[in-house]
Amino acid sequence: MRHRGGHSSIGLDIGRLLFSEVMKSSYRPKWRISNNIKQCTLCGKCEFVCPTNAIAVSVHNRTWTLNNRLCSHCLHCIMKCPKHCLTQLAL
Repeated sequence: MRHRGGHSSIGLDIGRLLFSEVMKSSYRPKWRISNNIKQCTLCGKCEFVCPTNAIAVSVHNRTWTLNNRLCSHCLHCIMKCPKHCLTQLAL
């Protein structure tokens, strides 16, 4: 007798997880985000909009850092920057 209940999504979830991990490990961006720190006011808007928390802004230390491993290259930070000091650089 066959089960006529709902479909199990466990196999689908596992497949999606494996596929996403394979895609993350094989994807290498052709560019990176750079900041012209002389123009930057360290307002933190780029850090606030970053969905992966790849940007860290410290007003106290006057630093702006980007973790390229966490960066998803969504470009939200570039679009939000009021001084337009963030740019894409080809690798």
